[in-house]
Amino acid sequence: MRVVGVDGSAKRWAVVALVDGRFAEAAVVASLTPPLAIFDEAVAIGIDIPLTSPTTGRRSAEFEARRLLTGRSSSVFSTPPADVLAEPTYQEALTLSRRAYGYGISAQAYALRHAIADARASGFELHEVHPELSFARMNGGPGLARKKSWSGMQQRIELLGREGIVLPPDLGPVGQLPTDDLLDACAAAWTAGRIGSGQAETVGDESGGYIWI
Repeated sequence: MRVVGVDGSAKRWAVVALVDGRFAEAAVVASLTPPLAIFDEAVAIGIDIPLTSPTTGRRSAEFEARRLLTGRSSSVFSTPPADVLAEPTYQEALTLSRRAYGYGISAQAYALRHAIADARASGFELHEVHPELSFARMNGGPGLARKKSWSGMQQRIELLGREGIVLPPDLGPVGQLPTDDLLDACAAAWTAGRIGSGQAETVGDESGGYIWI
């Protein structure tokens, strides 16, 4: 069974493919369009990007994700409504969000707008995941160190290794990506494997979309 995990990395995408739960290949791409060969024959693709936008209030999937990530809830951004992300500048988006919805948005969430648009235009059936939820599930609960710390990196590498996911020492140009982005792509692929095998769970609802674990 071939599955793929995707994570954003400095205006690019880190992509990892697994076959029968083991590392198969990795790539770094600027866009998910046109169709990518690495996606061929994948039974499930997990991606760490919001695939739906709230119409009012906030997405229940993100609320539930924060509840499950005690101590790491700040890693879950609130997805702004589509009309807010359509504003040409962050300041205009912030003003509209406060006026129309009663809350502000972070600059980080606004900065995701191009990646969100790229993912939604890809034409693939994508499943929204959150790597911190994936790692928490591997770990049997939250409690990992920050992913950019040495301890957090080692914890995540160990968790992936327990699941049979081991990155080779030489990944070519892909190996120049930040380590945490590559590990997050692996975690997204791990969840895609759970989706493909029917083991995955979800948080969220039909109106606001789901995050898969």
